[in-house]
Amino acid sequence: MKYLKPLILVMAVAVSSPVFAEESKRVVATSDYVVDLALRPIGFIATVTGTGLYIGLSPLTLISHAFPPHQSFQKLGNFLVVTPAKFTFTRPVGDYTLHSNY
Repeated sequence: MKYLKPLILVMAVAVSSPVFAEESKRVVATSDYVVDLALRPIGFIATVTGTGLYIGLSPLTLISHAFPPHQSFQKLGNFLVVTPAKFTFTRPVGDYTLHSNY
């Protein structure tokens, strides 16, 4: 019974997250929705974990930020936080490509 509330919360996030994705004109198969039902919570966990790692690694990143090309914070943030967040919240259903700019 104590696992019921977290399970309902995870399922609500998993089911509602495709609503935030961009609208596309292509036909999406039912199996894509089932796969997204598993991938969206995993992406959310990766985003939260990446945020924690970003905060934990920021002192080491500060040391490397002292030397050119001064983009270590942006690259680390894009890799650990932004990319999993985009994969989780803005990716259309059925699109499993990872679009990164780092």
